[in-house]
Amino acid sequence: IENCLHTIKMMLKGIHEASGCKELKVVVQGEGNFRDDLLLPTKYKSNRSENQRPIHLAEARDYLIGKYKAEKANGWESDDVLASYAYEGFRSKKRIVQATIDKDANQCVGWLYNWDKMKEPVFVSGLGSIDKEGKGFGRKFLYFQCLVGDPSDCYKPTELTTFKYGAASAYKDLGGLSTDKECWQKMKELYQTWYPEPFTYTAWNGELVEADWMQMMQLYFDCAHMRRFEGDQLNVEATMIKLGIL
Repeated sequence: IENCLHTIKMMLKGIHEASGCKELKVVVQGEGNFRDDLLLPTKYKSNRSENQRPIHLAEARDYLIGKYKAEKANGWESDDVLASYAYEGFRSKKRIVQATIDKDANQCVGWLYNWDKMKEPVFVSGLGSIDKEGKGFGRKFLYFQCLVGDPSDCYKPTELTTFKYGAASAYKDLGGLSTDKECWQKMKELYQTWYPEPFTYTAWNGELVEADWMQMMQLYFDCAHMRRFEGDQLNVEATMIKLGIL
């Protein structure tokens, strides 16, 4: 355990120095996550239930709370909390760096540092871009996730359909688009193609759900969208009305 905690301490020190920030804040997962209650066909992250958890996870968490006064993310993911700090920095024009190796952070506006893949923090903003392998940054990466899903989090928008849709398809559909309106129009067309008529499905908890293409689109946006503040939800219908698509 001593070696584990020493490794954590040295890693945080390196991240802190690389970020260029004066202060360090640590966030750990607390109780609850709204995505666990989403009425997906397969429960969010249920594919991780049988994974072996790190042996010293509890001790490491207690160490982070005790030594670094780590903030607990309750009701949402620690990744959402990090995204909210990055967004706060963007709004206030302060250098608040979100340090994480989670790819979901690539969609978030603000400073980002992935210590596994970056030598220094980068600033993420705007529509952004995606490539054929499904890598990307900015809002396009969010749109990509809302179409392709994320196998590591156990959600896929086409799960209830016969359509096959992956990174190459998303790149073909979104890669060359230059505005949010174009992207949303394409996403609307795809969801309408996948779910042309209202239908009923059984959610992971056994509940029978009546849905249509827009409700399914909202469901998967709720999965993918990293929240900019507590309670933040991207309303699919309102966004498309604002863009003049509906």
